[in-house]
Amino acid sequence: MQKEILTSIIIASAVVLIISVLLQKKDGGLGATFGSSGGAYMKKRGAEKVIFFVTIISAIVFGGTILVSLILK
Repeated sequence: MQKEILTSIIIASAVVLIISVLLQKKDGGLGATFGSSGGAYMKKRGAEKVIFFVTIISAIVFGGTILVSLILK
């Protein structure tokens, strides 16, 4: 029972993580992190901000459930 619940949480958080990463804005890549994009830093607003936080939360949930499942094995 416990293993099935953890597996369901892992699958659901992985799907949410994949979707939220794919929905993020595409023009800011690794080069933009180091300043090579030439554009000014812009704040995240609206849906972009929500998707950003959903990505972070789903990554934490995914990683946490993976660690819990490894500990319970």
